[in-house]
Amino acid sequence: MYHSQINIRYAKALLLIANEKGIQENIKNDAEFILSSVDTSDDFNLLLEHPVIKPSEKIKAFEALFKEKINELTLSFLKLIVKNKREIYLKNILFILIDIYKKNSGIVPVLITTAYELSVDEKEKLKLSIEKNKKCLVELTEKVDESIIGGMIIQIEDKEMDNSVVNQLQKFKINLIEIDLNSKKKKII
Repeated sequence: MYHSQINIRYAKALLLIANEKGIQENIKNDAEFILSSVDTSDDFNLLLEHPVIKPSEKIKAFEALFKEKINELTLSFLKLIVKNKREIYLKNILFILIDIYKKNSGIVPVLITTAYELSVDEKEKLKLSIEKNKKCLVELTEKVDESIIGGMIIQIEDKEMDNSVVNQLQKFKINLIEIDLNSKKKKII
């Protein structure tokens, strides 16, 4: 719990300053860029987590990697994280920052699971339909899972609507079992 409070405080603080300067979207984009750098580089993760590397060296590395690519406020934030010895929390702070930004902007994450990859047109129609129905902006993520056979599973925040063929078949199987059990009960009586 303590660690999550650290993450939330840092994320909110950066977004508050970004909001005052009117650059929230820039900071969110920087956070996504930094996270993609962290995810694609084992060396970057080692830099963040290695306790022997001096903070001044970590700051130099951040400047070399990001100075021309991110906002000055984001770079200052990275330096502050290192000075306060919180770099091991950086990934979580950035994830929380992005989540808070999306929530404040009314962007709802939606995960669509289908048996095959949807076309660009199908994705756009689905996105527009959900936005119209939910009256919000949607960030659509697609996942392909051939095991669902057909149909789709739509997950909006913590709610899920499963219209997959596999789910329909399971419901059908349960109904058949119930019908069979009910018919056996009638024969016994």
